[in-house]
This record gives sequence, structure tokens and C-alpha cells, in this order.
Amino acid sequence: MNFLKRLFGKKEKLPSVRPICNKIETTTKGNKLLEETLRVISIANSPADTSSAKITHSKIEATPKKIFTAKDLETIREYVVLDVETTGFSRSNDRIIEIAVIHYRDGKEINRFSSLINPQIPISPAASAVNHITNEDVANAPTIETVLSDVLRIIDRNLIIGHNVSFDLGFLGCAIPQEQEDLVIEYIDTVSLSKRAFPGLASYKLVDLVTNLKISNSQAHRALEDVELTAKLFELCRIAIMDAYKKELAERKIERERKKAEKAIAFKWSPLLEKNFVFTGDFENDRDQLQEELEKVGANLRPQVNRNTDYLVAGELANLPQWALERKYLKAKEFLDKGGKLQIITEKEFILLIENALNNKPDNKKPPAPVGAGTSGNRTSLLHHGIIPSKPM
Repeated sequence: MNFLKRLFGKKEKLPSVRPICNKIETTTKGNKLLEETLRVISIANSPADTSSAKITHSKIEATPKKIFTAKDLETIREYVVLDVETTGFSRSNDRIIEIAVIHYRDGKEINRFSSLINPQIPISPAASAVNHITNEDVANAPTIETVLSDVLRIIDRNLIIGHNVSFDLGFLGCAIPQEQEDLVIEYIDTVSLSKRAFPGLASYKLVDLVTNLKISNSQAHRALEDVELTAKLFELCRIAIMDAYKKELAERKIERERKKAEKAIAFKWSPLLEKNFVFTGDFENDRDQLQEELEKVGANLRPQVNRNTDYLVAGELANLPQWALERKYLKAKEFLDKGGKLQIITEKEFILLIENALNNKPDNKKPPAPVGAGTSGNRTSLLHHGIIPSKPM
């Protein structure tokens, strides 16, 4: 059943008393106003990088979205940006005084909600100094319980984005009635994302980022404007990371082409230049040693059989499990049945290929046959190149 139906499906009025969350702050001492002022300003201006921390102090279970590559960012089509302003930074003692969310899909805004919130406790002068919201501003505003359903309908089942967003989700989660099931949220924190996109900056506070990146000169620190700025910051980070990724791909391509050109010159004598080999099965000789021979003739070792495979070197297949047999040998047979260029060769045939290729090398001087090696079959020539050990076949 949908979380919102479980949470708001009944017609009864939601509880007006805000549930008490786990205590995470100690009692203040000394000059309360001064300490509160320092605490609010310090935390507001120095957002912690909490992108790897799982929130467990509220009814929202939030974990960071895993972004391994730039493509993971590129595929994000839909998300909700969230921001809250509060009376302070204790989830057990402070309250939300403003909340804003905007829902984006394919770069376009499709829904938004914002409202001042009556916290039902006084707003300290220190908090007002940061967010410029006063007790008079929220006197006639709705309580968080009144607007909670509107907010959750927008964020439910969506990726959440915000600047130090674990803070916002933590407070929002504490507003959800404790008897309800947890809401599972995946999020991206633009604090850590901006560090990845723009490394080496002196500050990653939202106000500094939007100024330094020329997003805005605003100093408002209000929920709706912060949401709009964070959305722009996210897209700018995404573009920067994608551009860096594309640049890296281009540099890699240039490097590959350079190495390929050098290889073509170094192995122009080899009939196996740039031929692709795959190995499967058990071999009489050491498999690693066999595979290393490819480097001597400019050939390529590949892990899987595909349309670009030139040779599948097949050893003894009797001990292979069915899945391994299907992954290489049977797949190669399938390509052959369709008229593919691939050849399936034995271990001995592979060694002869290497032998013949090395014989084309301009500076290749065949050493004399080992005493007693004999000349029958291919045994003597194989020993000359050190491909197989001197033991009975």
C-alpha cells in the first residue's frame, strides 16, 4: 500500500502535538542567547558533508544515491528539491518554520509547494538573524501537521535533492507521526556533489557557491529561493561532471589511438597484429604463460566471445560447468553457424600460430635445437621460443 495512503488515508484529524524525537543535544549553559547565536550561525555557515550518513533519528530513512559514474547522473530525469528553515538545529527541541519543495521532470518544474510554518514555540533572535523569519511572520501560518500531507505527496517515491539535505529530511521525518511506518528516501546532497564537480573551492556553503559560480547574488536564505538555487546548482554540477567525463573519454580515445599507431609500427611484421583471442577450458601448459605470448606478436587477449573475436583457443572442455561452456565455446559455435569469421583452435594450433608469427620477426634468429630434443613434430620449434616446458606432452 502506498505510504501516503497509509499515512493520510483515514479522515480523522492528524495529531496536533508534534512527536518527540530522539534527543541529540545537551542542555545549553551560560548566556543562552549568545550560545544560540553562535550555534545557529556556525552550523548554518558550515554545512557538514553528510552524504554518506544514514538518517536514523526520524521517521524518514534516507540514504545517499550511489553515483559511480557520470552516466549515473545523466540518467536522472526526475527529482524533488527540498529545503526547510527551522528555529534551531536540535531535532528534539526545535521546529520547522518554513518549508519548500519543487518537483522537476526532464528539466521542467511540474509541481511546487512552499509555506511558512507556525512552530508553536518562540523563534529566537539568533534564528531570525539567519533566516529573517520572525514570530510575527509565522503567527497566522499553518502548523507542520496541516501541510505535511501536501509536502509528502510531492516527495513520496522521488529522489530528493538538497544542500546538506540530511538536515532537512531529519526535521521533516520528526514531523511524521511516530506510529506511522518509516518513509524510505534516496537523496543527493549538493554539498558533496559540488565538491566533486568543482574541487578545490574555499567554501561549499550554498550562498558562496551560487555567488562564485555566478548562479545568483542573493543572500536571502529563505526556503523557496534556496530550493530554486539548489536546483540550478545541481544542474550546473551535473553539467560540469558530464563535461569532465566527456573530456576524459576524448583523452582516452586519443591515447588509445596513439598506442595503436605505435603498436602497428612495432608489430608490422606480425600476421596476428590486432587479432583478438579468447581462451576457454583446461590446458596442458600454464594458461597465463600461453596468454602472455599474445603480447609478443601484437595480438589482443579478450575476456569474452563476441563478433570481434578472431580465435577461440579451446583446451579440455570436459570439466567445464554448463554456464562456462555456454559463455564461450557454444557462443563461438553459434557465431560460426551464422557465418562468422571466428576460428576455434586447439592449444597446439595456437602455439603453432605464435611460432609462425615470431618467425616473421625481422630480428628473429632461431637458436639451435636443445641436445636430444629431436626434430619430430613441432616439439623442437616450440621449445625454441620457450612456449612450453620440456616435459612429455
